[in-house]
Amino acid sequence: MKELPKYYTTLFAAATEAITELEARQPAQALMILTKAVRESEELYIQEQEQPET
Repeated sequence: MKELPKYYTTLFAAATEAITELEARQPAQALMILTKAVRESEELYIQEQEQPET
């Protein structure tokens, strides 16, 4: 099985965590989790694109 990119797993984990917060009726916390994950994932994606292929 091919390894998933770090930016994908970061977003997926955050989405899972945000769902938990929404179920606990904490929408502001869910929004904060998702916003942070989007920023982190964008940085990871950019870093991945800048790395030379081997």
